[in-house]
Amino acid sequence: MGFEVMGRLHACIFFFAAQWDFLKDSDKGIRCILLNSI
Repeated sequence: MGFEVMGRLHACIFFFAAQWDFLKDSDKGIRCILLNSI
C-alpha cells in the first residue's frame, strides 16, 4: 500500500515537473497530490 501511494505520488510529481506551467498551478498540483495520496 505504501509503495503504491509513493509510486503514484512520484508519477504525479514527474508529470508536473515535465510540464513546469502546470507545476506553477498550485491548485492542480495540490489536487493531484491529494487524489493520489488516498
